Amino acid sequence: MDKLIKHITSAVLVLFVGLGAFSQDENNLWKGNKAYEAREYDKALEAYQRSNELSPSVDANYNTANALYKQKKYEEAAKIYDVIANQSEDKMSKAEAYHNLGNSYLKSKKLDESIKAYKNALRNNPTDDETRYNLSYALKMKQEQENQEDQDQDKDQDKDQDQDKKDQEKDQQDQNKDDQQDKEDEQEQNQDEKKDQDQQNQDEQEQEQQPRPEEISKED
Repeated sequence: MDKLIKHITSAVLVLFVGLGAFSQDENNLWKGNKAYEAREYDKALEAYQRSNELSPSVDANYNTANALYKQKKYEEAAKIYDVIANQSEDKMSKAEAYHNLGNSYLKSKKLDESIKAYKNALRNNPTDDETRYNLSYALKMKQEQENQEDQDQDKDQDKDQDQDKKDQEKDQQDQNKDDQQDKEDEQEQNQDEKKDQDQQNQDEQEQEQQPRPEEISKED
């Protein structure tokens, strides 16, 4: 992993150093480049911005993006690289801009955008091994991401199935309890009815066993 990141970073640095050399005739760009080399990226940005205010240029924009990248402001850097890549008419310049755009997206975990940028870089410079390597790395990261998403989806599905099973078991238990309660209620009702019937039969028997009063004749 460290080797891959180091490889990508070195590719960016090669481009950054090369692009900075084109602008040393302009004072602000020169100051910006010196600050950049000293890793004083805030000062470098100020110098590049002053240069752009006086005379807007691709070099100033490009070096601004480079400084932003170094400050880990990848999304801001990507916006500038994207503009340069689309506006540049030179294939090598477009390839370099797309390469760094891909690096910015990769650092931002935007793998789809990163892969697209690297492919655009290779379309303009098919011989760039650095870009080809970075593209392979991004594709590998994308595959690992998709595999992880599949695993997470399977886990969620298994979790849902387990929960459904638990819910079904609970429903069955509740139904069994209800059935048992109904059965007990029915048994209790039958017992009560039987008691009532027994009591009624006993009352009738007692009534039959009681002596009847003798009938009195008309004469009596």
